[in-house]
Amino acid sequence: MFNPENDIEAWQAYPKDRWVYNKLDLSLKLNHYAGPACVPIKKRSGNFCIRPIMNLSGMGIGAVKKRLNATVHASEMENHAHVPPGYFWCEWFNGPHISADFTKNLDTKKWEAFSAMEGFHENDLNLTKFIRWKVVKPELDYNLPNWVHDIKTKKYLNIEFRQGKIIEIHLRSGNDSFWFCALGTEILPVWKNVKYNKMETSMKFIPNFYEGLARYEASGHQTDVRIGYYIDE
Repeated sequence: MFNPENDIEAWQAYPKDRWVYNKLDLSLKLNHYAGPACVPIKKRSGNFCIRPIMNLSGMGIGAVKKRLNATVHASEMENHAHVPPGYFWCEWFNGPHISADFTKNLDTKKWEAFSAMEGFHENDLNLTKFIRWKVVKPELDYNLPNWVHDIKTKKYLNIEFRQGKIIEIHLRSGNDSFWFCALGTEILPVWKNVKYNKMETSMKFIPNFYEGLARYEASGHQTDVRIGYYIDE
């Protein structure tokens, strides 16, 4: 059964559901407070996530956390200040970052999670660079909106959550390399030009899915380049 290896293949394979890759439309459908570049914030001031409306490369390219004040920044935002062209803003969600893989229950026709991982950043200043992931027990359905169950792929769905709220949907699986890992297993992304200690380098190493670094460098759009993972079993 065909299972897309990345979002580029998934976007081509499932034209009826490819709209989920438009993160602005997805955020609005989920009733998140969000808007495109040039539309100013009005309701509130606080932290916002600024990122590309569509990014089929993944890896958090271009995503930043920014504090905005409606009184101070609204008029500036109308002229592309704070939010670049092709980007959007969305209210910031605190709490755990979860990546969950789902399969469709053929009896109930509902998506059910079978794999989940929690990601940890060193801080919110770098949303690309995870310092570790941990295999956690998935919830059965994460209280998905009914319309999510209408999404059709051949086999899998990957959904990312922050603070229990959906922030991304992918028309493919996402945690494949770690399905075999027991609950509690910790995965350390290995980053180019970062030195690791002896204990870390003694762990099992899993290289990136794709050979070479071209995909992970994204032609210079990615400043932190992952080369693989260490697994602490």
